[in-house]
Amino acid sequence: MSTLDASKSSARGRGIGGGTAGAPTSFDVIAATADGNRAREGGASVTATVLLSGLGAAGEPIACDVVDNGDGTYACSYVVHRRGDYSVSVELDGSPIAGSPFPVFFSAPPTAPAPA
Repeated sequence: MSTLDASKSSARGRGIGGGTAGAPTSFDVIAATADGNRAREGGASVTATVLLSGLGAAGEPIACDVVDNGDGTYACSYVVHRRGDYSVSVELDGSPIAGSPFPVFFSAPPTAPAPA
């Protein structure tokens, strides 16, 4: 396996762009080698954590479920349970990937109409 470089690795997908609280969201991590080429095999240690951010933010970090696709990509999924600004931190082999932490906003879930 070629040497991976977290600073050349990236993430893409809805989960680093925000969404609706209470709904599952996901994103992919694309591992890259030191020369900037996409990795073609799995085996790296990828962790992703979501934290509520902003004034008065408190709470436990939300761990993402990470699945090694075996091809240099890693599928990450998570659910936040309340509206607000969050920060998604992603690490590859213990170092942050390019752009991490990602600021994201989750809106409140839609409310059901009152029964007539």
